[in-house]
Amino acid sequence: MIPCRRDLRGGQGYFVSVYDDRIVVERIDVEEDCAEGAPAWIVPLAAGERPYDLSAREAASVAPEFPGGAKLSIDTRNTENRSGKWVIVMNCEFPAAVPPPGERVFDYEIRAVPKDGAEPLVKKFLSPAYARMAKHEPKTMRFWFDVAELPQDVDYAVEVRAFNCFGKASRPLVSGVWHSVPGLDKVVRDK
Repeated sequence: MIPCRRDLRGGQGYFVSVYDDRIVVERIDVEEDCAEGAPAWIVPLAAGERPYDLSAREAASVAPEFPGGAKLSIDTRNTENRSGKWVIVMNCEFPAAVPPPGERVFDYEIRAVPKDGAEPLVKKFLSPAYARMAKHEPKTMRFWFDVAELPQDVDYAVEVRAFNCFGKASRPLVSGVWHSVPGLDKVVRDK
């Protein structure tokens, strides 16, 4: 942990400029509000193909996949939402997707897809470890739908896909057929 420096004495930082042919790193003395007396570091870049070009990385990226035999488990439960109001939710649980080596799961998409061809309800959730190493991904994911948002009085299936940061999707996990009963969201609990 960096100790507190109320007067910023001795504080230093780096100012990085990126050009087509080089990267320039200037060392900054925060106390003096200027570049340090030392010369800047200059890192030359090859004029050929750049290994970090996003289009090349996107083309080479591979979508995450769910483990073999993974199942989507769904049930309903009564709970309170973030506003403290009583709601009925559809609880969706499934094993975390497994990213290829060197990649991560960025987010999950859960869709309630009506069997009559109507527009699906789509929710996206960031992976709990999207900005961390894959080993920090929880083993089981759990996301909720408020039943008031789900298709009413129509058959539908729930699908889950995992995405990498370039939008490449896994094969979906698909639930059985569900049928919401209209009006369940109107129930009020006495407090």
